[in-house]
Amino acid sequence: MNHPNRPTLAPFFPIINVINLADSEGVQKNTFVQKYLLARKDELGHYRKVQTSYEPVSPEEAQKFGPGRYVLRKCLPRFETVWTYTVADIAKEDQGASQLQKLDRRTKYLGYGLIGSFGTQALGFGLSHLRFSQIEDRIARVETALRSLPVQGLYCTLCSTPIPTMLQEFCNGCGNPIEWPKNSPTKNVTSRRGWSLP
Repeated sequence: MNHPNRPTLAPFFPIINVINLADSEGVQKNTFVQKYLLARKDELGHYRKVQTSYEPVSPEEAQKFGPGRYVLRKCLPRFETVWTYTVADIAKEDQGASQLQKLDRRTKYLGYGLIGSFGTQALGFGLSHLRFSQIEDRIARVETALRSLPVQGLYCTLCSTPIPTMLQEFCNGCGNPIEWPKNSPTKNVTSRRGWSLP
């Protein structure tokens, strides 16, 4: 229908046609039919149409379409949000809870392993200390036994005073320290082969 004051122009003028559509009687008398759009949010964050209907859908009815975030909008005269609702995924929640339980279990096992490792190290250090203290006691006994044994044929290199024990630290004649060879090989004079001891 054309407005009585507006001249009729050719149909190839789209602006006039849009104005004529806006002035139509159905819109002026509010005889349009309200439609509702139910949409669900996808993984990318975009709302995708699930269904359109002439009656509003309740959030409980939206649950039949599966888990997700839903929105119900009126379509006419403008888009208007009626409600938003999130339907939780029970399987995902259970999966998250099971993953949390697995993580707790792993953390507990790692804690036990760490405590066991510390316990083993402490026991190892204790046993090593005990063994070294026993070795030191044995060395002290060997030193005492060697000090009590007389040695024949050992003389001081500076003053030629006889040395009575092998573990003597100073010469009795001149008072100079006796330096025993530490890592140099000792030649056996009595042997014909010429081998040495380490």
